[in-house]
Amino acid sequence: MAQPYSLEALFLCVLLRGPNNGSGIVAQLAELDSDLHPGQGATYPALRRLEEEGLATSKNVLPPADRGGRPRRFYALTPKGRRRATQLSRFFGALVASELEAA
Repeated sequence: MAQPYSLEALFLCVLLRGPNNGSGIVAQLAELDSDLHPGQGATYPALRRLEEEGLATSKNVLPPADRGGRPRRFYALTPKGRRRATQLSRFFGALVASELEAA
């Protein structure tokens, strides 16, 4: 199971926003924190682990015909992944709230 501090946990929370490909997930993390830039060597193994744990699924999606390009693998939460991501989101929210109260 993904731990609250893991890359997998961060990816689950990003996928709550909707399906995305690996580079899109990393870009969304970077929007939240410019220091979060996991490379491909960390990103894709983490996404595979989410699939292996039954927390996410993936499928290849072809780009629009007028755009061309290669298929992209898009990841989406399973019901189990959505439940876990919701738990993590609550955990992170409570953690931030407690830190703000302590400050």
